[in-house]
Amino acid sequence: MVMLNNIEIFPWNENFATGIATIDSQHRKLIALLNTLVNHMAFQVEEPTINKIFDELSDYAAVHFQTEEAIWHQHLQGDVWELEHQAAHTDFVTQVMQLKSEEGTKPLDEVIEGIVTFLTHWLALHIIESDKRMAKVVLALPAAGSLAQAKIMADDAMSGATRALIETVISMYDKMANHTVRMTREIYKRKQTEQELRDAHEELRAAKEQAEVANRSKSEFLATISHELRTPLQGLLGFAELLALGNISENERMECASYIYNSGKSLVELIDEILGHAKLEAGKMALTMSVCQPGQLLSDVAALFAKTVQKKGLASVQTWTGLQGQSYEMDAVRVRQMLGNLISNAIKFTTTGTIEVKAEEIERANDEAVLRFSVTDTGHGIKPEFQPLLFQRFEQVNSALTQKGGGSGLGLSIVKGLATLMGGTVGLTSQENRGTTVWFSIRAKVDRVQGPES
Repeated sequence: MVMLNNIEIFPWNENFATGIATIDSQHRKLIALLNTLVNHMAFQVEEPTINKIFDELSDYAAVHFQTEEAIWHQHLQGDVWELEHQAAHTDFVTQVMQLKSEEGTKPLDEVIEGIVTFLTHWLALHIIESDKRMAKVVLALPAAGSLAQAKIMADDAMSGATRALIETVISMYDKMANHTVRMTREIYKRKQTEQELRDAHEELRAAKEQAEVANRSKSEFLATISHELRTPLQGLLGFAELLALGNISENERMECASYIYNSGKSLVELIDEILGHAKLEAGKMALTMSVCQPGQLLSDVAALFAKTVQKKGLASVQTWTGLQGQSYEMDAVRVRQMLGNLISNAIKFTTTGTIEVKAEEIERANDEAVLRFSVTDTGHGIKPEFQPLLFQRFEQVNSALTQKGGGSGLGLSIVKGLATLMGGTVGLTSQENRGTTVWFSIRAKVDRVQGPES
């Protein structure tokens, strides 16, 4: 159902017109303000500032009263009607000041309602009644010949049917204004409440769907973690059992020890990932800052994977595009961990080609820089439908790639969490069968040039 959100409770018509253009144009401005306030009361939209309201009323009093009183004074100088009209203008200012004094003691809507009530009566009793009477005197003077005769003619024009019409208009506007505003406000509030209920229902539905997705994702995550924990545990138990038998050769004993060591190492890495994710989720991950050079950091991380890269027949490239010898203050341990996660994934899903690790300074303001680290592989790439999920917690375990390569699926989620903690962000670009680039940025304090990097 379409609901009106604008009403003109006081449309300008001949009932307001005095016949003097200058006065009527200023009356129109006051009526426009009154209609604006009525619409706010009815629809609670475009709330005017209280200062603006009183500024407009002050401008009306200053400009309009001066203009109007100059016209009355020119034709009714010293007459009692002129003096009574001036007194009404003075009372207007007094009433406005009284309303303004309530600003700090009443809610804004109550102050506005008080202004509307006051202006409605001013419109009916002063503009329609008094101003029109004074205007009729001014307009009748040329034909009347005297002020007294003009006043009689004005009284005659304001009596009888005309007077009855004005009284009817006064009553109609006064009652209709209050009734219409209240009725419109109630209808609007009802529609507003209905819309809020619909919005709340939609939010609940969306929250329910998100909760269901999260529960499914967590269940899948637990299943994956259970599988990843069970594999190295079974290796530990199996090879420990072989060692316990005692009737194996020295070479077999060494092989068993190697398998046990590697299985234990896999377990530690997996538990570290789970604990790291838990700390990030709880907001308890603390950064340990130190000064380091990005180029050296890349070399250190690449060295950890050198044997694995060599074993798969891949090439390895490290590139620092910034100033040689430039140092930065950052949590180097966490940055190495983040790069390690990305390099490990790149190696896992690349069968031929190159693993390129790159660091660059992309922005600097005073002594703070934004550093971007990226790992590019020449693997089979990531399908577009999987790309939005990779940095989301738990969601990435749904990817066929993760299931194929193994792992908890938390690595990229941890990278994202750490990047955010360091004031940066993450992203990736990938094309099927052409490779993938995964990157993260961090904010780091610029240190000093320490000399050429090794």
